[in-house]
Amino acid sequence: MRSSRLTALLAFAMAFVLAPAIFVGQETQSPSLFTTVHSLDLERISDPQISPDGRQIIYTRRYVNQMEDKWETSLWIVDADGSHNRFLSKGSTPRWSPDGARIAYLAEGEPKGTQLFVRWVGTDGPASQVTRVLESPADPHWSPDGKWIGFSMFVPKTPVWKIDMPKTPSGAKWTGDPRIVQQLHFKQDQRGFMEAGYRHLFVVTSDGGTPRQVTSGDWSVGARFDGLDMSVGWCWTPDGRSIVVDGMSDATADLNYRNSNIYLVDVASGAARRLTTDDGSWTGPVVSPDGKSIAFDGYPATKASYHASDVYVIPVEGGAMRKISGTLDRDAGPMTWASDGSGVYFSSEDHGTSNIMFAGTNGAVRPLTTGVHTLSLGSVSKSGVAAALEATYERPNDVVRVDLRKTGVPIVRLTSANADVLGAIQLGQVEKFTY
Repeated sequence: MRSSRLTALLAFAMAFVLAPAIFVGQETQSPSLFTTVHSLDLERISDPQISPDGRQIIYTRRYVNQMEDKWETSLWIVDADGSHNRFLSKGSTPRWSPDGARIAYLAEGEPKGTQLFVRWVGTDGPASQVTRVLESPADPHWSPDGKWIGFSMFVPKTPVWKIDMPKTPSGAKWTGDPRIVQQLHFKQDQRGFMEAGYRHLFVVTSDGGTPRQVTSGDWSVGARFDGLDMSVGWCWTPDGRSIVVDGMSDATADLNYRNSNIYLVDVASGAARRLTTDDGSWTGPVVSPDGKSIAFDGYPATKASYHASDVYVIPVEGGAMRKISGTLDRDAGPMTWASDGSGVYFSSEDHGTSNIMFAGTNGAVRPLTTGVHTLSLGSVSKSGVAAALEATYERPNDVVRVDLRKTGVPIVRLTSANADVLGAIQLGQVEKFTY
């Protein structure tokens, strides 16, 4: 059967390739069939963050500004029952303060580029810009007492050019200065050349001020797969005195392919201590509510081209790490601790679908949701109600509420962001195919 299907597929492909040139690159616009024009109207929904009391959800909507040929992002807020869905502000990456009264988020600001803002929720008035830095903040997290906001930021380190060059005469049109490249990883997709420097953690008061650098040195926080500058996995300890973060504090980090470690960083002094003693790809640390344990995912160092990540816990003061994902052989997504510290929630993919799982600290793993969809966990309130993203083969992501406390774990869709575009579109039939 597989052979006949493959033969049919190849025959179809050859027929398409050998068709008259008039069909190549042509697309007939249609109000009822999905075309590239419709794709420009689709909105991308992401990063749902539920308030600590579980009553409201803030999420990001990303869309194409067709007049200026660029992406725009905005924050929307919706009640947990699906009512009062409304625009809140331009920006992205919203994070609720511990008391649920404010949100921190990223948006365009002064003097240039992305800056960190704080906005009171449910009150009139503009947001406060709390950073005015020359590089772009990323990965914001509130301190447990709500007085500080931590974030990662690139710290440039200009390479030294030891050759004296003659001064350019006034008005001359000389070739520009050469780009000095001293690192192995110097380019990245959708960015081009990577500037020389390192990514580090900073803190700033939630009322605004001058950020203070916490980590330092010739290394970068964040688990860098093949040197790529991506999001940083980090978390405050409940007492606010320390931070746990993934990264590679090693002189040979630029030669590293995918290994990373988990570190405990003292916020006051910046002193970092490695917690994971075994080499491996260890990422995404989150601290338990009692501050005694750290959950993270990863796998020991290997030469295999691929290895599924497992879920581990380790004492916050260091020690033996313990696997709690049992025999699960699927990658674990970003994790959130249950409020009672009994284990962690995460999403995991299997055969083209994704559902929410729970790994107990006792090593027992169980699925909490089922269904033919991709369900990606966003955040969990103190009461156990989660905000997540759900997509099916008929529609892109929408925000859903998932009550993790109830039997059967009901899933309630709260948004229909692309119903206006897809409502009149006749989509193709979908057939499940396993190989």
